[in-house]
Amino acid sequence: MPWVKWAVEIRDPQQGVRVWLGTFSTVEEAAIIYDVVARCIHDDKTKLNFPETHADVVAPLLQQRSSVLALIKLLY
Repeated sequence: MPWVKWAVEIRDPQQGVRVWLGTFSTVEEAAIIYDVVARCIHDDKTKLNFPETHADVVAPLLQQRSSVLALIKLLY
């Protein structure tokens, strides 16, 4: 089904609002984006979709934490 999209949003505990992160073509893409943002706005103990896998994708983004947080603030 080419029209299926996976929606992603996350709750920002500091602002008390849900933040829209977008729609993605696959469930894996959506889960990875959620994981990256969750690790940036929550502590290291947050539950992730892929806690052990996709570290090669998540780690470089976490090094740019301030950029990810700035992008999130632009979304809402």
